[in-house]
Amino acid sequence: MVPTTHFPLQKLPRELRDMIYGHALGTNGTVHIAAAGHDYRGRRGLKASYGAKLHSDYHPRILSLLLVDRATYNEAREFLYKKQHFVFAAMADFNQFMRMIGDAKQFLTRITVDRSGTSILSKCYELLTEATRLQSFSICLPQNFKGTLAEHIDKHWESLAEFLMANCADAAESLRRLAKIAFTVGPAQSGVTDALGEPIRYITPRMNERCRERVKRLLRAEFTKKAQGTK
Repeated sequence: MVPTTHFPLQKLPRELRDMIYGHALGTNGTVHIAAAGHDYRGRRGLKASYGAKLHSDYHPRILSLLLVDRATYNEAREFLYKKQHFVFAAMADFNQFMRMIGDAKQFLTRITVDRSGTSILSKCYELLTEATRLQSFSICLPQNFKGTLAEHIDKHWESLAEFLMANCADAAESLRRLAKIAFTVGPAQSGVTDALGEPIRYITPRMNERCRERVKRLLRAEFTKKAQGTK
């Protein structure tokens, strides 16, 4: 039997390693996470979750790259997270996932939460502050609160402000973070209404822009209050 040889990727130039990781893991796919309770910690737990428990385009054999050694795992996981669009069936799944992946949160770029509630909204935005490379975050407005779209945004502000103003962000940084947020409603959701009380079934890009304008006004008021408090 001819013995196999193992050539450590760390001996390759970083540019070549990045090319290998990107080719193997960076497929720009969508990973749907449908239920909390999976174990995303460690190399084997992550591989098992992606390969067997999640509805993703990945084949477990491709993810074996994560099991080569600790150094390879630490480098490769960046590509695994940053190239994918993570879609969570519920906010509880998002919150648990974020707690379990540790500092890998920093690599997440595209996140969608399909169902949310008011009781865990604050924790969601607190965890989101650790996704420092975030490019887009789409969130369904809570189903356990009924009101007009404007009232939903005012209610949402209580938690959203934690993300927008986290880590002593100035006004410009807060606005950059706000630009990454998009609001949605669920297909069977009837608790988001227009001014006449009719359910809004789909939040258009124009509606989203109006939502962001409303948040901008709240942000300006908050920064004005802070400025007056420092005088």
